[in-house]
Amino acid sequence: MLFQFLKFNLFKIKRRKIFMRRTAVVILMVILVMSMSSSIMAADYPSKPITLMVPFSAGGGTDVIARLFALI
Repeated sequence: MLFQFLKFNLFKIKRRKIFMRRTAVVILMVILVMSMSSSIMAADYPSKPITLMVPFSAGGGTDVIARLFALI
């Protein structure tokens, strides 16, 4: 009878550890999703147009890359 009682208590302890681990993982996932959503909400920045100045001549490789970057 004592053995069954100890076996039952060990089972409860293992179940509790698994529950605590799962709870910790869920809490961490919620924190991760919430932190990512705050960066998505700030997507309306900048509210004014940005002037991109390229210090090289027009038609060069740097100018082409800058013009492609400006379209984004």
